[in-house]
Amino acid sequence: MKILKHFRDIDDYIITAALIGTILVVSANIFLRYVFNSPITWTEEVSVCLYIYVTFFGVSSAMKRNKHVGIDYIIRKLPSSLRYILQWIRLIVIFLIILFIFVFLGFQFALSSTGQTSVLDISNVFIYLAVPLGGTLTLIHLTYVIYKRNHYYIKSDRGVY
Repeated sequence: MKILKHFRDIDDYIITAALIGTILVVSANIFLRYVFNSPITWTEEVSVCLYIYVTFFGVSSAMKRNKHVGIDYIIRKLPSSLRYILQWIRLIVIFLIILFIFVFLGFQFALSSTGQTSVLDISNVFIYLAVPLGGTLTLIHLTYVIYKRNHYYIKSDRGVY
């Protein structure tokens, strides 16, 4: 059971590591630039790469906690039965959009960059894999909601979660 909890939190671990890495690299570059007048040339590329991971794994973390953006004022005013049906439709549409755009097109995008490398000689595939991996984790969290907790979350006033 503990393994599943850690797997559930893997997006948070990745976000934390990427944010700490970004802070350390940018802080070191600021220090070296202003104290020793010798900046690190690759910090911008590393910080952008890490921020890409923060962004796409952040989608997964937000989905898990119901912290994603949603406008549901009108849906909250509807009768309970109609709200339930619309929530199911919304879940299915969100699932299909994430599956197609993040996972399917994200993998195609990552694989299309095979052979391309960054300035640091890191394969662009590694950088762009943040899109489908973050999307896959988002789908796992959304599937958990649909399968295990659907009635409680869908019928609640807050919507999905």
